[in-house]
Amino acid sequence: MDEQRPCETLARGKAIIQYFRVGDEYLIGIRMISMTYHRQVRRKVIVRLYEISAGLDDGALSYDTLKGNHATLIASDERKQISDNEQFILNVDPNSAQCNAQYGLYIDGGESIPGTEVTLWLYQRDHQIDGHISSWSGEAHQREFGLRGIVMTA
Repeated sequence: MDEQRPCETLARGKAIIQYFRVGDEYLIGIRMISMTYHRQVRRKVIVRLYEISAGLDDGALSYDTLKGNHATLIASDERKQISDNEQFILNVDPNSAQCNAQYGLYIDGGESIPGTEVTLWLYQRDHQIDGHISSWSGEAHQREFGLRGIVMTA
């Protein structure tokens, strides 16, 4: 049975980072489900996808990896309105994504203020994002937990 829990809320300056690997297909999108505790949130949430440099060991991935020169931005989106349990998709141009690559998904609360934050679900095993390597909520490593999400490939 999967254990689940919400990530830390996306307050200003707090991010959720999910590292994952894609195999022999091209990444075309990532589908996630938000959680707002039954509120309509009208604040900006920033979602970015980075390709991680080839050869970087899984154990070297950290909360700060995306800030360095080991990551290249390949897709981004800003959401200004999010509902509870809403599915949202970050589309990726398949020409900018590589097969057999590591990626870092970065989700930031942007303009969030207390009482208006969004969060996402963390799961163990079956419901976590395909190709899960590691995830971070705030600066805390989430161990065996990963974001609930679906990696879409073609």
